[in-house]
Amino acid sequence: MDEETPDDLRTVILRWGMLGVFALAIALFLITVPRGSSGRDPERAAADTTALWRKLQATTSPCDLANLTVVAALSGPRDTEGLVNAYSAASSGSQVCSNVWVQVLGLKAPPSLPEDARDKFNATLEACANAYLRKSAMLKEMAEVIGGNGSIARIALVQALGNKASAETAQCADDFKAIAKSEGLAL
Repeated sequence: MDEETPDDLRTVILRWGMLGVFALAIALFLITVPRGSSGRDPERAAADTTALWRKLQATTSPCDLANLTVVAALSGPRDTEGLVNAYSAASSGSQVCSNVWVQVLGLKAPPSLPEDARDKFNATLEACANAYLRKSAMLKEMAEVIGGNGSIARIALVQALGNKASAETAQCADDFKAIAKSEGLAL
């Protein structure tokens, strides 16, 4: 029978000790990583996506409200006071929508989502931001028209910007919901 020398014994202990540490690390990893093919927590992803949707709605609502205020002002009397109110609403609405654009650009998809879903949400958020920038431009041009610089070309530009911004903001919401649905997330 071979006798182990103290150096051989140390080597065996170190080898088994390192294997034990490695096995413990794997066991801890398996215990702490959420189940599922991606290692992601679907409940967390759903909650984070719903929170992002609510944040997007809250962020964009001041611009949407500013647009409604302009529409109401334009529906009022066509006297000097009515035109001043409409001009003021359009001018301040443009600034509000410009601020919304910046705020929406700051929104990002949550890290709890898979990378491809984050990329889709982030692209949609960028498109949403640009729609609100277009609303800002439309309101700025509208203020110019109300203020007396109402060439036919400028009026046509206001109409074109308004139509495009309306379509884009609707598409923003539709795309966001479609991505959530494709990821199995309900809003």
